Amino acid sequence: SKKQKPPRTSAFGSRATSVLSVALTLVIIGLLAQTAIVGHRLTDSVRRSLTVTVQAAPGTGDIALNRIKRQISSDPAVASYTFVSADMVLAQEVQYIGEEISTLLDENPYSAEFEVHFRPEAAKKKSIQTFCKKMKADPDVENVLTDLTVVDNVNRTFGRMTLVLAIIGGVLLFISLVLIHATVSLSIYSKRFLIRTMKLVGATPGFIRAPFVRAGAINGLIAGVTASALLAAAQAYTIYSGSWMAPLLDWYDAAAVYTVLVALGLIICPLAAWVAATRYLRRNYDSLYRK
Repeated sequence: SKKQKPPRTSAFGSRATSVLSVALTLVIIGLLAQTAIVGHRLTDSVRRSLTVTVQAAPGTGDIALNRIKRQISSDPAVASYTFVSADMVLAQEVQYIGEEISTLLDENPYSAEFEVHFRPEAAKKKSIQTFCKKMKADPDVENVLTDLTVVDNVNRTFGRMTLVLAIIGGVLLFISLVLIHATVSLSIYSKRFLIRTMKLVGATPGFIRAPFVRAGAINGLIAGVTASALLAAAQAYTIYSGSWMAPLLDWYDAAAVYTVLVALGLIICPLAAWVAATRYLRRNYDSLYRK
């Protein structure tokens, strides 16, 4: 009877498995980074939509209104504002209530308003309270309307989201480092006797480690490019499908994430290869039979 030959794992198959494992790990990191960017953009969008309405006193003249405009625009926390004249306010009320209201009024009882929007980084409770206090001190300002509860809820939600993403990111990064190190170590494990032979013939540690570090760099580069390609395909599908997330993540931000992924692959994989090769360099002959 013919003897069965033991199965052999090709070097290409082992390398492909290593690259695929690292690529999938980088994909997870990239998804987390993109989630953080989308969350930040979504929070900024909500903060920009927050409005503080500054109501001028009835009968305020153009000179006083221009002074209020300058006071609002000079505030560093203000991103933009919209001026609504008293006639425009009346027209809005007529549109909502009906034209009958205009026949009941002898004069316009409404006053001009300023709808103020804040910069995302300045849309905090303390900054808005300071702005409201300054505007209320103006004698030509009748009232300042704002909802600080919404501001508190937005900032609290953003803080919790940042904390959760930071914790998850730290855990995933640690797991990724462990997995990549284990994957690279496993690929070098099959060549431990070759390392021993090279050491016996007088090869220096640097000379022995060099090919493994180069192979790790190449594998890391391929894994980073593969992970970036997968994420780019997912983003292209998101844009094509018209998802609500598409405007929150542009290609510029995505390119920054892809660059980081490639850099991580080029840093982590060679470093893991260097550590694994050094570990086998320090072992004696008997310990090479143990992982």
